[in-house]
Amino acid sequence: MESKNFKQYMLIYMFILCSVAIGWILIYTQPVLMPLVFAVFYYFASLPLMDFLEGKLKIPKGLSSAITTLLIGGFSAALILEVSFSLKSFFLEIGTYQESFLKFVDQVTSIAASYGFDIDKNSYYDFFISLPLKDYVANLVGDTFSFLGNAVLTLIIYFFLMLGRTNDKKGSPHFVDEIAHKVSRYVIYKIIVSTLTGLLVWLILLGFGVKLALMFGILAFILNFIPNIGSIIATALPVPMIALQFGFGFKFFLIIALCSAVQLFIGNFLDPKLMGKDLDLHPIVIVLSLIFWGLIWGLAGAFLAVPLTATLKLMLSKIETTKRLSEMLAGRL
Repeated sequence: MESKNFKQYMLIYMFILCSVAIGWILIYTQPVLMPLVFAVFYYFASLPLMDFLEGKLKIPKGLSSAITTLLIGGFSAALILEVSFSLKSFFLEIGTYQESFLKFVDQVTSIAASYGFDIDKNSYYDFFISLPLKDYVANLVGDTFSFLGNAVLTLIIYFFLMLGRTNDKKGSPHFVDEIAHKVSRYVIYKIIVSTLTGLLVWLILLGFGVKLALMFGILAFILNFIPNIGSIIATALPVPMIALQFGFGFKFFLIIALCSAVQLFIGNFLDPKLMGKDLDLHPIVIVLSLIFWGLIWGLAGAFLAVPLTATLKLMLSKIETTKRLSEMLAGRL
């Protein structure tokens, strides 16, 4: 009995040591490993399109790889450039928002005064004027080029992955095909749901004449890939712009209510209906995976948290000694 307990304690101890070591390796190898992981998931997501081009349209494998890469790469680049240029335009034209900002501060101070709070609006105006906007623009441009560099590396790795793809699936292990199938389904479902989310948010903001409506719609599309917190961030991002344009009037609350309704409907009804129990992950595990991968790889880790954890769970389920851990990730204790 003591020997059995000793083995269990040793297993837990080794698991903790391995987790710490793997975490350090992931942090240290982030510049190289992260583009590779993104490329692999891009590859899994593009498999249905590749099968359609080669199976239905009879396009040669090399040409279908090039077409798919151009489509996905062009779409990704367009999203990144639109957000980057919109932010740059916002910072360059921020002087035009001074009048709106002053009206907004006046409204806030009036509301605060009605509740007995005394706010010095001049201090907020001075703070707004003193902001180093040129530095923000320079940092934004630098971050954009850095992000584009990683995106180019990701697309290069992704292209070579597709060139090396074989149509003969008999030689690949069954669990590899299972991982590819599950990740592919997850990414495609998230693309569908995220596109609908971004489109609805964009149409709502456009309908009310909110500035940078397209950028906020694209951000809603991107952030929807982050479970739970992504929709909250996407709803909060346009709030300052809406407040600057309309103040705290009826339009402000109506726009926020409509955007929140979109996120609630899609996040609580449509997303679970499409996804079902494909990933077989407990909600607590999803939250913990967001925290873990967010600490390891930042925002990019939050995007990859769910598919990486689902892949890990599937791999653990194929090893006899780690099946128990796989069941724990599914919430079956």
